[in-house]
Amino acid sequence: MLDTSCRPRRATATVLAGCLAFGGMIGALGFADIAQAAGEPTVKALSVTKGSTSGGTAVLITGTGFNGVNESSGVTFGATAAGGTPATNVIVLSDTQIAVKAPAGTGAVSVFVTNANGASSDTSTDNFSYIAPITVTVPANTKLSAAGGTNFTASITGAGVTSSGDVTTKKITATVNGATAKVAYGGTTDTLTITAPAGTPTGTSGTVSVMVLSDGVTGTPDASNAKYVAVVTKLSVVSGPTAGTTGSSDKPAITITGVGLKGATGWQFDAVGATCSAGSGSKEDTTVTCTNIPAGTAGPVTVNFTPANGATQGITAASTYTYTDLG
Repeated sequence: MLDTSCRPRRATATVLAGCLAFGGMIGALGFADIAQAAGEPTVKALSVTKGSTSGGTAVLITGTGFNGVNESSGVTFGATAAGGTPATNVIVLSDTQIAVKAPAGTGAVSVFVTNANGASSDTSTDNFSYIAPITVTVPANTKLSAAGGTNFTASITGAGVTSSGDVTTKKITATVNGATAKVAYGGTTDTLTITAPAGTPTGTSGTVSVMVLSDGVTGTPDASNAKYVAVVTKLSVVSGPTAGTTGSSDKPAITITGVGLKGATGWQFDAVGATCSAGSGSKEDTTVTCTNIPAGTAGPVTVNFTPANGATQGITAASTYTYTDLG
């Protein structure tokens, strides 16, 4: 009958030594395999080396000797294995990988794994740093052009930003609706100027999330105060007579370019309607042609429209048309 006591995953160091000394059944295992099975675990790499002081950062630990690790207390973050804080949501995936969530903490720590034979040694491959997350607040009713490029000033807490240098050294970045945004110092303590990327117009009562990160560590977003709006970015004709202009489907009176124009209705010059139709194919969201420009009073007016899906129109300088009978 096969002596299973010599199998590395079950054997203690004493039993394995006896197996070697007296010729117990060890199969095709080499001495390195036996030493690893009998010894303490090792931590060779962390998938993430930085996380929020609030805890909750998902970390995949790669190493050896993880079978049998206690999922309640076998992984700790701290200066020592015994004095560290246990990780949460620990799952031993295999003898070489453990998935955990980092506990709350501060500063630089090490990640230790402990099995029945002892704890992993502290090495450079188990280093983990805690970074305070940033909370961002965006001004109420911030409208972001769907074409991108809108600048807005947001206030932050948790970073201590007092200069442009802080933005660089603390590796502060931002996202809007999950897309990378540009970030600069806002000019006063704990403010940032964020330049939004292009986005999709937000539907009825919808908003988008603005997130600020410190060295890749996510913070608390503002998901209530900003939204993308449909915009006009260019008029092919920016001025014309007060009597209006008449064109045709083959030769439109004006071509309107923008973002979020698909399905838009109610095209008006100030409050006077025009006959307009959307482009086709790839231009459906970005181009509208009008067969007429209605008559109007001398002076600048805004080209207005009603976006689809309950989105909002954003007023831009590019949406201004000027009525004039001069030259």
